[in-house]
Amino acid sequence: MTLARLLLLSLRYHWRMHLAVCSGVVVATAVLSGSLLVGDSMRGSLRDLTLGRLGRIDDVLLAPRFFREELVEETADGAEFKQHFAEAVPAIITRGSLFSSDKKDRKGPLPSAGTAVIGCDRRFWGMCGGDKAELPSGRKVALSRALADDLGVAAGDAVVLRLRQADAIPADTTLGKKNDTIQSHRMIVGAVLADKGPARFALRPSQIHPRNVFVSLEWLQDKLDRPGMVNAMLVAANGADADESAADFDSRAILQRLLRPNAVDYGIRVQRSPLGYCNITSDRMLIPPVAEQAMAASLADFEIQPVLAYLANTISANEKTVPYSTVAAIDFEAEADGKGSVGKGWAGMVFLDVDGNPIAPLKDGEIVLNQWTVRRLQAKPGDTVELTYFRSKTSTVSYQEETKKFRLVAVAAMSGAATDRDLVPRVEGITDEATMADWNPPFPFDASRIG
Repeated sequence: MTLARLLLLSLRYHWRMHLAVCSGVVVATAVLSGSLLVGDSMRGSLRDLTLGRLGRIDDVLLAPRFFREELVEETADGAEFKQHFAEAVPAIITRGSLFSSDKKDRKGPLPSAGTAVIGCDRRFWGMCGGDKAELPSGRKVALSRALADDLGVAAGDAVVLRLRQADAIPADTTLGKKNDTIQSHRMIVGAVLADKGPARFALRPSQIHPRNVFVSLEWLQDKLDRPGMVNAMLVAANGADADESAADFDSRAILQRLLRPNAVDYGIRVQRSPLGYCNITSDRMLIPPVAEQAMAASLADFEIQPVLAYLANTISANEKTVPYSTVAAIDFEAEADGKGSVGKGWAGMVFLDVDGNPIAPLKDGEIVLNQWTVRRLQAKPGDTVELTYFRSKTSTVSYQEETKKFRLVAVAAMSGAATDRDLVPRVEGITDEATMADWNPPFPFDASRIG
């Protein structure tokens, strides 16, 4: 009995068992191979679908705020940009709602989250491979086929486009607008786009057909009151650099190096005050901490005075009140030479009391009021002053008042820095009105309190 003969006899005797095992291996191999093929095919299909929605777009800058359209052009004009990239295109990408307005039996409105409103021009249209004849202009819009089918509209029909007004100050803050932020515009459907090119444009991967409404970039800038501003930059790479084989090509790092935004792009305003200093404010009312740190570092050789301004609903003392007053948190710095200037190098920034003396730095729990307020409250140094103001909004409470007590330590003379309007950032509807009677604030406002 040899080993070979033993194997043959074993195979012949146990052939049924061996056949079952072999069949199981074959079936398992087929299942695993099929799963790998299906998975690879699905991954490839999703990849092709996503890339198809981007057209020639390789990189996107989508900012939470508006920046200059010229920033896109300045970036694209650089020699290094032209070495690695083909073009850069500005656009506005936001959300809106669309209604059909001609027939009562048509569907609508669509949920805001499902409709992308894209303000574009011929540059975007060419990057996405769109037909120039379908490019939106004026009050004519172009709709993706899926969106047009949802509404039951066709070219030539009228629709109503609802947009949220762009507001720099967040709506969830006390001074952010809550009402009158939705605009309705009657538009004409200029074209219904086939399911290709711009109609498939989307920045997020999804198997659902995008609901896109395309409008003229210039028209959207005008309606959002953001002339010459955009919130998106779409970049197409050169063919060689876009090749996946170029592993050392880091487009994002290159673009970050090439971007040269200025203060306007960050919503920062730099103005010369009539008192002689430079006033730096943000269109969002509060300067972000990162921007504040960067500015402090770049202005290290200058005297810097941070100021935090807020609105007090009520200032009270001696059972008397003053409604709706501005409170500024500022560090007084009395010079040793007795001149009383606030911060060395601040031309004209002098806080003096009614006797002409410099106001000393404040401690916690101390407050300074100007002559007008003190006269209304019939207060004097040493009195207790109460400030009532709205706390920052929470998820459960829209407006909640809070009161803090302070000790009045000085009365500021109504001259110089104490009358400087530039200590308060510009807030539309509040600081730009001539009188409080003209106010249209977003918070609960009782005009009868103003006497």
